[in-house]
Amino acid sequence: MNIWRRTNSKKDKVGLWVNKYSSEFYKYARVRLNSHEDSEDVVQQTFMKAFRSIDSYKEETNERSWLYTILLNTIKDRVSSMQGRPTLLTLDGDDGLVESLIDEQIGPDELVSQNFTLDLLAAAIASLPDQFATPFVMREVSDMKYQDIADLLGVPIGTVMSRLYRARRALAEFLTAQEIPDSARSKNLPRGEQTNEM
Repeated sequence: MNIWRRTNSKKDKVGLWVNKYSSEFYKYARVRLNSHEDSEDVVQQTFMKAFRSIDSYKEETNERSWLYTILLNTIKDRVSSMQGRPTLLTLDGDDGLVESLIDEQIGPDELVSQNFTLDLLAAAIASLPDQFATPFVMREVSDMKYQDIADLLGVPIGTVMSRLYRARRALAEFLTAQEIPDSARSKNLPRGEQTNEM
């Protein structure tokens, strides 16, 4: 009887996590993997691993960080198995990623330029080394605070800020090197480019 209660409790807890985090985790995985199917698989595997490992989860542990650790390891495993497959990202508006990465105040007259630069921005993100892409996507897609990213990655907050700065600078340089209108470029830079907001 105790085993039955414990199993139901595990299912309930993981079920709550699925409802709470699956959309956020999917967005993160989608940016890193450039595949709807792979992203869905990775998120599903993350929660399956969480269920299997829930006995190691302690109530005082930050559940989001604990789950992100599983997600990041699952993505690394998937990337390793994808050797030789293209990694260039293509962002479309169907899954909400566009709204996560660009300024929502863009006017109708800039939509054509916006679509053009989204492909360029996606290519730039795909080309970032993982040590810079991971904190960048956590900040820009998952909207995590600098300290939370530092805690999750096990690095000082200064390292996170430095990596974010370098990622944003690389993206800005990539877009600057392209032949796109200035108005579109400024609208499509990541929102943290000119702020030190914590």
